[in-house]
Amino acid sequence: MSQPFVILVVDDTPSNLFTLRELLKRLPDCEVLEASSGAQALTRVLERQIDLILLDVQMPGMDGFETARHLQMTERSRTIPVVFVTAVFRSEEFSQRGYEIGAVDYLAKPIDDNLLLNRVRL
Repeated sequence: MSQPFVILVVDDTPSNLFTLRELLKRLPDCEVLEASSGAQALTRVLERQIDLILLDVQMPGMDGFETARHLQMTERSRTIPVVFVTAVFRSEEFSQRGYEIGAVDYLAKPIDDNLLLNRVRL
């Protein structure tokens, strides 16, 4: 049996976590882990091998940008692809900032189901 593809979903809103978890369940051989804060996400990365992170940008305390900067600081986590998920920021400056931090892509809320699933498959 092959190892599951592990996705960490980070969002401070429980309904967003639920929605993303239910969408990602459609993918075969996929395991979804959740974190409700940037700090909790960093802990999850230490506990498990993560293949992809879907990271909300706007969170209280440590936002998505700061969380991504922390992920870049360690060898173990700097190669994990990060997809920012956002409802607020859509400017060129925002995109550039995210890519400079290491994001591989952006998804805008409300999330298009097919777009999300296709991006994860890639």
